[in-house]
Amino acid sequence: MWRGRSPTSLPRTSRRERVAPRERAAEGRSPVRPLLDAVGYQLTSLRMSKPVGTVKRAMWGKGLFPHQFSWLIDNPIRRLLITPETLAGRLPLTESSRILEVGPGSGYFSRAIAPRVPRGRLDLVDIQREMLTKAKRKLDALGVRNVGYVNADAGGGLPFPNACFDLVVLVSVLGEIEQRAACLASLFRVLRPGGVL
Repeated sequence: MWRGRSPTSLPRTSRRERVAPRERAAEGRSPVRPLLDAVGYQLTSLRMSKPVGTVKRAMWGKGLFPHQFSWLIDNPIRRLLITPETLAGRLPLTESSRILEVGPGSGYFSRAIAPRVPRGRLDLVDIQREMLTKAKRKLDALGVRNVGYVNADAGGGLPFPNACFDLVVLVSVLGEIEQRAACLASLFRVLRPGGVL
């Protein structure tokens, strides 16, 4: 979306800007800032030397990964890091395990965990109802029925009784939760003694 500007009206960069982006980043000026300004982003303190999470939060707000970009979570390239099957194989699961997955996104790992607990249960908790809908659609297509879907903020307390889960799974989620200490306290509350986080 160019917001009234054509690609030919983008700001031109000088030779210095094209040749020395690292030096500009070290000075606190991002080499991508003119382009982002041209397409309508209003970023206040984007610097190339900051972690990627800072860039994400500057563009989308604090914390949440937008459900509109859930296709990135399902990208096949992600399998190069760890496959859902590999993660599920590393978890201490039994057929009757009770598992809580916080921030499942679109169900990337859930689709490998749920079938491994046919007599157990997998509960998914996400603050974004749209992500839970996408995960439900994916798990229903696999024929998995032992899954519960709860729309809740993990940092605000979990709506489960004490010591009811054998295993709690979080993959790249804790950094998105603002109330981390409250979240961890709540997770330990619902985890049975000897359970795995």
